[in-house]
Amino acid sequence: SHFDNRVENMIGSAKFINKFTKDSQVPVIFAADTNSTPDFKGYHILKGEEFYNSYDLVQSKRKIARSEHKDLCYFRKGDSFPDCRVDHILLSKHINWKVKDWRIDTTTYGDNKFPSDHRPVITTVSFTNDQ
Repeated sequence: SHFDNRVENMIGSAKFINKFTKDSQVPVIFAADTNSTPDFKGYHILKGEEFYNSYDLVQSKRKIARSEHKDLCYFRKGDSFPDCRVDHILLSKHINWKVKDWRIDTTTYGDNKFPSDHRPVITTVSFTNDQ
């Protein structure tokens, strides 16, 4: 999914997703460019009581392809990883998730260009319904 970058729209989108998924009886994986860093109000509303962030649940070491912090972040959100993260993979809290790995793809092409201004987030998850 993609959230608009206007503050009121990010907050509105976060509330909409929570309302839409709140009573879900099935596992929910929500992957999005939220345009919200982890310290932003819209992110806290989105994550709220409904979701875990796969970044926070990873059991093994996070795999970061490059050591250059600015290469790990969305260009206009800053140079400090992980504070600059606006792309998230969120997992519904009513499920017992196991996050095997979490990484960012910093593949470039041609003259060291990225295919997008965002970096793909990749994670491997499994779950059980046992709480």
